[in-house]
Amino acid sequence: MAADINGDGYMEILVGPCYGPLYCFNFRGEVLWTFECSNLWSTAALADIDKDGRTEIIFCATLLEEGFTIPYVLCLNYDGSLKWKYHTKKYIDASPTIADLDHDGVLEIIVSDRRGIVYCFSPEGSVLWSYSTTGTIFATACVADLDNDSYLEVLVGTWEGGYVGYLYCFNASGFVLWRFKCATITGSASALDIDDDGKYEIIFVSWDGYLYCLDNTGSLKWRYNMTTVASNNPAFADIDNDGTMEIFIGTAFIDTGCKLYCFNANGSVRWTCGTKGPVNVGSIIDLDGDGKLEILANAAGGYLYLIDIDGRLKWQYKMGASTDSRSFVADLNLDGRFEIVIGSEDWQVYCFSVNAPIGQASPWPCFMGSIFHTGWPDSDGDYIDDLSELYYGTNISSPDTDGDGFLDGWEIQVGLDPLFYGDKFSDLDGDGLTNFDEARLYHTSLFLYDTDGDGLGDGWEVSHGSDPLSPPSPSSFSPLYLLFILPFFAFLLFFLYRFFFPRSRH
Repeated sequence: MAADINGDGYMEILVGPCYGPLYCFNFRGEVLWTFECSNLWSTAALADIDKDGRTEIIFCATLLEEGFTIPYVLCLNYDGSLKWKYHTKKYIDASPTIADLDHDGVLEIIVSDRRGIVYCFSPEGSVLWSYSTTGTIFATACVADLDNDSYLEVLVGTWEGGYVGYLYCFNASGFVLWRFKCATITGSASALDIDDDGKYEIIFVSWDGYLYCLDNTGSLKWRYNMTTVASNNPAFADIDNDGTMEIFIGTAFIDTGCKLYCFNANGSVRWTCGTKGPVNVGSIIDLDGDGKLEILANAAGGYLYLIDIDGRLKWQYKMGASTDSRSFVADLNLDGRFEIVIGSEDWQVYCFSVNAPIGQASPWPCFMGSIFHTGWPDSDGDYIDDLSELYYGTNISSPDTDGDGFLDGWEIQVGLDPLFYGDKFSDLDGDGLTNFDEARLYHTSLFLYDTDGDGLGDGWEVSHGSDPLSPPSPSSFSPLYLLFILPFFAFLLFFLYRFFFPRSRH
């Protein structure tokens, strides 16, 4: 995942190998910080959950405590320090989902563990509700207002043992509304209006080889037999601009021939593309600026594929080892071009540059559609999915609602108001530089008065020709420091003079 978590205008990258730790890289690939943990099998979600103007990092992993490996839901501050943790009953494969379930203006966090318990957390890490299913959960939850009551429902699949699974539907308070029986579900569902009929459809795959489409009440609408096990998460985009969503899903077993499927909204197959191993869709974006979307998928064996909207392979790249992670796409360094980031089992993080200007859309930039993991697309490419835009009040069709030159998602990540044009001219940290200048010209932190920690404010350094990102080394000396050192020595000499030569009293 990627977001501007330190307020410097650039995107930071958060990745973690299965056995830890969690790494935070800058756009150059330099490590900013690490957080020691292990069994990091899921993807971090990112959001300012407590409205303090800083993005928190929520993920699931284990910590070594007194010789024991303990599973936790973890919340970190933007600098990698621990904010809170919650000990779950079992290990966690599912990623967190962040949304305002009960329409109270406060974000909740949904996480499920292997014991089959679905948890709903407050921003402070307290459990608002939990529910113990009868199975094991590997899948990330998705959310949608299925019944148009302004409250979100939570959908998550289970493995009940043997070959049986259920898709559970919870209301915002954690009560089961219904469940749909099928084979084992280990991939995530999504609930979207894919056919533009004004009602939500629920899309997921099961180990019986079927792609399922349920209506908003949990009844079967259609299904398609892919004749092989599918355990992946669907991705969605309107690739032909006809107002309906296409569905993208990969198959998992090599012996039956691995394919990436593209389905129409009615369940018919639009095309398939053969791959050299089990395949996942990471991103759907206009990667090369030609006005058409491309599908970025990764397959076992370390292959990264770029596929056009007609199912034709545009290019492929062979990494050093296989990968089970999803790619994500973002303009990390503000150069007007996308970068592709993906981790691999050779213990490498790959960042690919794209030699083309950013295209017109990036409706599915990452796992589960956005850094919130709601299962919704990001139609306008502003790093906020369409459901979360309703929460923030931003325009689903405009990446910059207030027209201030900042993407809505970036403003939310750094604590600015995406609905107020004037905050580009304000000074969030009081250092004498406007928010626009800090983010776009100098890349100093919007959060820190003194980004480089040299005792001089960022604005003061800029106005006096000093570098606000580079503190002087011990072997160097800046003439600017004379302005601070000389008054100190003058006071010290005055004090010593008065101490050793006190004035006589008459």
